Amino acid sequence: MAETKLKEKFDITQQQDIDCVIVDKVFASCQQRECFPQIELEIGDKAFGRLRFRPGFIVPNTLIVTDTDTPNFRRVRFTVRIPYQVLDPNG
Repeated sequence: MAETKLKEKFDITQQQDIDCVIVDKVFASCQQRECFPQIELEIGDKAFGRLRFRPGFIVPNTLIVTDTDTPNFRRVRFTVRIPYQVLDPNG
């Protein structure tokens, strides 16, 4: 019964005039994983210890926001770069 009242009060398909909304919530997500087992990197006479990944970032000018068939929702596509450091066994 409470769910019915909630649906009546908040109808997401109802058109509203919204200019801009900034949210911290993600209502759907997709994770794509890429593995690169054959990467070669010249490190001279040093020994490989480990990789340290840095915060990723959206590559400038790759953000594309498009409409979907669902009202009030958008699809977002972008390219992400994740910098890394190759560390020797001593850090």
